[in-house]
Amino acid sequence: MSIVHYFAYGSNLHPLRLQRRIPSAQLLGTATISGYKLSFAKRGQDASGKGHIKPASHGEVFGAVYQLDSEHKTDLDNFEGPGYGRTSFEVSVNRQAYSCFAYVGLPTHLDESLQPFHWYKSLIMLGAEFHGFPASYIRNIQQTPSIADSDPHRSRLNERLIADIKNYDMTT
Repeated sequence: MSIVHYFAYGSNLHPLRLQRRIPSAQLLGTATISGYKLSFAKRGQDASGKGHIKPASHGEVFGAVYQLDSEHKTDLDNFEGPGYGRTSFEVSVNRQAYSCFAYVGLPTHLDESLQPFHWYKSLIMLGAEFHGFPASYIRNIQQTPSIADSDPHRSRLNERLIADIKNYDMTT
C-alpha cells in the first residue's frame, strides 16, 4: 500500500472531519500555498458555494497536510463530488518537503456569486482555529457572507458534526 499527501484547505481541515471520511488520514502539520486565495466559488451539488483556491498574486492559502493510503484517494474524490480537479502543490511542513494534491474547482463549476452554507463556513473556521492559522485569515473566513441551508436534515447532520468537533477540540 502506498501513501499520498493531501493539502486540505476547506471543510476537511479539521482532523475529526477528515478521519470520519478517510480513517487512514494522519495529520502531518500545516503549510501554506503562496500565490493563491481561498474562495467559495465552486458550485456544490447542493448549489451552495464550496471551497476553491484561485490564483492571486499576493494571496496565501493556509491548509493542513494529511498522509493517507493511496487506495482511499478515490473515496475522498467521492466525498468531494463532481466539479473538482486534483492539482499538485509542493509544500513544506516542519522543513520537510511534500508533494500534495489539493482539490481545485473546475472552470465549468465556478461561480463567484455563490455563498457557502453557514455550517460549511463553520467547518472551515473550526479547522482554521484548530490549526492556529493567523487571526486575519480566520477573520476573512468569518466575514465571508453565508446562507442558511434549505435542507433541514443536511443542516442537522452538519450541526452535529460541528458539535463533535467543538468537543474534540476541548479534549485534545
